[in-house]
Amino acid sequence: MVARRPLGTLVARLREVPSVVAGLLAEERPRFINWLPVMLGVGMAAYFALPQEPEFAATLLPLATGLVMWGASRRHFALLIVAGTLIVGGTGFLIAKLRTMWVAAPVLEHSLRSAEVTGCWKNLSRMQTRSPVDAAHHGD
Repeated sequence: MVARRPLGTLVARLREVPSVVAGLLAEERPRFINWLPVMLGVGMAAYFALPQEPEFAATLLPLATGLVMWGASRRHFALLIVAGTLIVGGTGFLIAKLRTMWVAAPVLEHSLRSAEVTGCWKNLSRMQTRSPVDAAHHGD
């Protein structure tokens, strides 16, 4: 038979969690700068893990939430950590969106049945390949 621990012991241990976390954060404080690229990367990874492309306004939400939390929680160290994490991670999320928008290829509004292509052939030869004609265009 398994002995059950009293519920009071569990509650007492749960009450210790904030002080333990605060102690760990205080210990890590001199190395917070090392976590900036990690959080930026986490924000970018979160963006690319989404199943579909988010709207631009939605990419601003983590950053905006972090800034509001930062302003509202000046006296609470743990909330400042959460706010800072949201700010840096949200910045990574926004950077990923901006980069995706910047390198996006143009999208056709409707399908094309045919297209006119112009140019000049500099070299045309028959080769022993799958296609009957292999053409190479060399710069002007």
